[in-house]
Amino acid sequence: MFNTISILVILNNKNPVVCMFVMFLLLNGCENYTAMETFDSGNVKKECQLKDGIPHGKCIYRFEDGAIESVRSYNNGTLNGLASFFYQNGQLHAKVKYINGIREGLTDYFDSAGVRYQSIDFRTNKADGTAYEFFSDGSLKKKINYSLGELNGPSTEYYADGTIRAQLNYSNGKLDGDIVQYFPNGKLELLRVYDNGRLLKSEYYSDSGILLGRFGEFMIDHEFVDSDSDSVSVTIALVNPEFGLLMLDITNPVVEEKTVYSESGIITFGLNLPKKGIGTLALEGILYELETTNNGNSAVIKNKIQFRYDIPYDLDKGFR
Repeated sequence: MFNTISILVILNNKNPVVCMFVMFLLLNGCENYTAMETFDSGNVKKECQLKDGIPHGKCIYRFEDGAIESVRSYNNGTLNGLASFFYQNGQLHAKVKYINGIREGLTDYFDSAGVRYQSIDFRTNKADGTAYEFFSDGSLKKKINYSLGELNGPSTEYYADGTIRAQLNYSNGKLDGDIVQYFPNGKLELLRVYDNGRLLKSEYYSDSGILLGRFGEFMIDHEFVDSDSDSVSVTIALVNPEFGLLMLDITNPVVEEKTVYSESGIITFGLNLPKKGIGTLALEGILYELETTNNGNSAVIKNKIQFRYDIPYDLDKGFR
């Protein structure tokens, strides 16, 4: 009986004789051997060093035309060491370092022409630290910060000439703070303000610096409709002529109509307020900017934000 030998075995799922031969070798103490799996065409698909029936050592995976798809190292069935991945044309796609099956360290990714397009540092199988994306000429496209797999901290995007395209900030995977986007000439194109992933407001500009419109900001008007001993009925209007078709789903407070539509950038709704001289109305909901399709016969959502306004009021003087 053999204790430790190295032997070549060809595996083909459709060949019971070969499978029985492999079983015979295993049952008779063949601990270390190299196994080959083939495509239906007969071309080699995988060549693996095995120990007690599991990958242990180097494994080579191939495309059906024979080109190498990857070279991986295993330790008792677990990826361990450098693994190299290739395109079908032979160009390197990535070299990944594994420790006990977990990605660790810096990984560079290349396109099929051999140009690096991304660099990511991994810690315990998660992106960690600063990651980079590149244009085809090698210049920097994006610089992104991660913390154990989550976007965290500042992120910068660039145009191909190196000027800044956008600056973002994340907190625990969510957009947070001011998000700015620039035209190629350096003029502000877009300003958005987030609070823990919730969009508070958005401003759009022309490439000459002219404010084109705001989403999430409205002029507020009101009209006292009726009053009794306990409450005051009020009609509130949110006005922004820069926008056309809008829809507001109001979740707080209780209003007469939960969903309100507008075709003119003016949203009106009625509600009752307690008859207490001074207070703050917390208006919450989801605000949608819509655009028409199908020759105006239907509408689709163009923008959507979580909507909240704290509106101070004085029932003697109106809303402030």
